[in-house]
Amino acid sequence: MKKIHLLIIILIFSSCELIIFDFINHENKTLINESEKNSTNIDSDKDLVESNNDFKDEEKKIHEDDQDNQTFKVEESNTDSKNNFSANWSNPAMGPFGASVVNYIRAYYLVGEWSTIKKFLINADCIDDDEFEYMMRNSEWGYEIDLTNLHKKENGNFIISYKRNINNTIGMDQYYGKVVNDTAKIYFHSQNKINPFIYDSKYPSSDINCLINSLSKKVHFEFNKSNLKVESKKTLEEIATLLYNYPKIKLNVNGHTSNEGSISYNNKLSYNRANEVFKFLKDFGLNNEMEVFGFGSSKQIYNESDKINNSKNRRVEIILQ
Repeated sequence: MKKIHLLIIILIFSSCELIIFDFINHENKTLINESEKNSTNIDSDKDLVESNNDFKDEEKKIHEDDQDNQTFKVEESNTDSKNNFSANWSNPAMGPFGASVVNYIRAYYLVGEWSTIKKFLINADCIDDDEFEYMMRNSEWGYEIDLTNLHKKENGNFIISYKRNINNTIGMDQYYGKVVNDTAKIYFHSQNKINPFIYDSKYPSSDINCLINSLSKKVHFEFNKSNLKVESKKTLEEIATLLYNYPKIKLNVNGHTSNEGSISYNNKLSYNRANEVFKFLKDFGLNNEMEVFGFGSSKQIYNESDKINNSKNRRVEIILQ
């Protein structure tokens, strides 16, 4: 009987132990789940805090940028007010996009947009498009330039000084210009074939350059001869009068012919014609240093197949050095 009672007690104890074990396992699983949940919540809260901090940093940066922009606008406004420039023109030599007029010209120069370049020049209309393209292709201009100084004059003109670097040699060039109808333009010196944009106060003005160029086209000779026509002598007197006030300028008198005839004949004819112009200018009283050259038909400006314009290749140029 005692054994039966003992067996019943053992069974009851074993059942309780299993119930307790299951309860403990359930509690442990609950604690683990809650721990993982809390851990996830903590990470989420951490991410949220970091996100908020990033947002605050970004907001702070935007605020600082706004303050910088406001400061820039104030400074820009003060500059415009101080220099009395019109809207979008803090610098009269600058275009509406912030590049200087000389850089505009250089950009179009590099891609051969010759007609567009003329829009930025004053007194370039005294030469036609063919002559302008020829001059541009044979000039020494087009090198890299950096704006270093601007001087605005009371008459609305301005002078830009540029630092140039050619063959590792540093120098300084100046460009003389004016704002015309809200467009900055550079004076064009048509008789300076090496660099027609360069300004130098010792040389005749752009207007005189243009006039000399126009008058030179009226210098004609007798057919196949070097004798000057009567009307050509009057034209040379006008040119000499313009140059009389610039005795220190060196002049090159260059003769050219069309492509008719042999090379040797054209070379001789072009030199003789240029020499006739040289002698006339000397007799008139010009004491400038002058050199005479005959290029024959080697420097053609106009298409040789164009019967109308080919005659324009017969010319004498007076180049200012």
